[in-house]
Amino acid sequence: MAELKFDQETQPYDLSRQLGIDIEHGCIIIDVGRNEHDQSVYSLKHVSREVELFLLSEAERLSSTTKLYVVGDWNFTFDVSEATEALEEASDPWKVIEKHEESNYYDDTKLTWHKIQTVTREEEEWNQGVATICRVTEKLSGLKEVTWISTLPFTDAVWGVLPTNLTKLVVDIGKPVRLNATDSHREIYISQDGMKPLVHLNKLEELRIFGMRDSFQSIIWETVYNNKSDNKYMRVLDLQMASRPLVREEVWRQAKDVGGLTVAQDEDQSYKGIDGKGILHHSYGHGEYLDDLCMRRARIAANLHETLPLPLWCLRLDGFVVDHLPFELELSQIVLLSCGENCVDAGLRAPKTAEPRNKWGCMVQNAITHCMIDFPAWAGIFDAEGRQLDELGNMV
Repeated sequence: MAELKFDQETQPYDLSRQLGIDIEHGCIIIDVGRNEHDQSVYSLKHVSREVELFLLSEAERLSSTTKLYVVGDWNFTFDVSEATEALEEASDPWKVIEKHEESNYYDDTKLTWHKIQTVTREEEEWNQGVATICRVTEKLSGLKEVTWISTLPFTDAVWGVLPTNLTKLVVDIGKPVRLNATDSHREIYISQDGMKPLVHLNKLEELRIFGMRDSFQSIIWETVYNNKSDNKYMRVLDLQMASRPLVREEVWRQAKDVGGLTVAQDEDQSYKGIDGKGILHHSYGHGEYLDDLCMRRARIAANLHETLPLPLWCLRLDGFVVDHLPFELELSQIVLLSCGENCVDAGLRAPKTAEPRNKWGCMVQNAITHCMIDFPAWAGIFDAEGRQLDELGNMV
């Protein structure tokens, strides 16, 4: 079924393609690293100029725009030695921000100890850049879609200006939100607490989170269960880990080696996670695990009946170990599962359902279809009983 690979819904997210579509319908694009002449610029001064002169002054545009893009590479003002040649067209850099080391001091006037927070020059610039973009974001009264794919990190400060009725959020959280100056500039990424406000976005139809360096599954599944969009389900959930799993099981297959589903329907397989934390048990290896227990706990947190599957149409994964357990109930209604090249098949089986969607009926004759499962070198279409079908509707 190689032709199925060309179906648009099976293709990975492409920022350039999506920008090309949305720019025709009107959106605000903040490229943090390049100006309107496509020249590299010092980001902090450039973003401030864009927001102050060209965005905050356009009240009509602010009220009518529904889509915001934050893209591009952040160019620090103080990195003059490395950036001089590349930034010949840029204005003079701002004054260098001094670094404050973390320490404790005693205030003898108040008889109390105070802690000075470490702030690197990089973090200070990031914070100012995010704060500047937040100023314009909170003015977008009709905002429905946000895409933040930039080396300017998405921080928890952004949640405070995002409306809870967003219908689309695409975000790369693989960039550090701060650097620990006391530990050789060790990179620190957004935390569980920093991502928790995601659960308040209850109108999402499309959610894509890239570059995850921690398991946020408990937050993500609760967000899906909380969904109250007009469609009554989330159309696309796209999750990408920053690194691939490392597994010990020789019978498990890397995504590139999957040429079909080989696990028998009656074969018993045990839970492979750690207490619903979204990670693989150390006896199997290390990495992200598509966690059925985590999903069930999220359903309880969302106060939904235990028999209800996740209201989700399409699930895209990369960097996950995947087995059959989540598809017995929680993910039984999905019509497309797409596994990227960094996934591992640990015993996947197609879902069974009493309510087939027949999404792929135009590709399979004489049969009611339900789900497509897509891997880099193979794709198959399955009926409501989890049986693979060929183009004529016959069982494979």
